[in-house]
This record gives sequence, C-alpha cells and structure tokens, in this order.
Amino acid sequence: MAGTDAGRLYNTYPLMNGQFMPDGTFHNVFGADKLVALTTEINFLHRTFALVVAISILLFWKQQRKFSSPTVHRLNNLLLGGLVYNFYWVYSLDSVQAFIFRCF
Repeated sequence: MAGTDAGRLYNTYPLMNGQFMPDGTFHNVFGADKLVALTTEINFLHRTFALVVAISILLFWKQQRKFSSPTVHRLNNLLLGGLVYNFYWVYSLDSVQAFIFRCF
C-alpha cells in the first residue's frame, strides 16, 4: 500500500466512497490501464485481510480461554492486547496524519 499511496485514495473505514466495494473494483483487472494502478483492489484486499485476521484473533482468544494453563492465558491475553493496541495505534495515527496532511 505504501508504494502506491493507496491509503490516500480511500481514507475512511470500513466504507470506500460510501460503499463496501467501490464500483469498478476487480473489473478488467488485467487491462493495460489497471496493471499500473491497482490501488482500489490493493486497498480492498488490505482491509479485508486485516478484518479476517482481527476476527480470527478474537475467535482464537475466545476458544483458548477454556484451557487452565496460566501460560496459555497470558499468551492469549498478550495476543488480544496486541490487537487492541494495533487498532488504537492505527486510529490515533490516522488523526495525526489527517492533521499533517491539512498542514501541507
């Protein structure tokens, strides 16, 4: 995403221009014009994969709570804490980036 600046194209979540998947996404992907600018597809896949990973972590954490081992509990809480920290960091960073983009 960084090399294509795809994050600047759609900077709202979960919708991109008011739609879950904008019109024209994955349409004529192998066309000559799409081979150099797949920013919409990259953005959609990046968001979808992040959502799948987050849901998987939550389901794994819920399933593993049944085990009585303190080590498993600590590792699961660490995994969940990393997920929460990641979302906090991303959303707080978005507000900082929005401020920086407005300044320049």
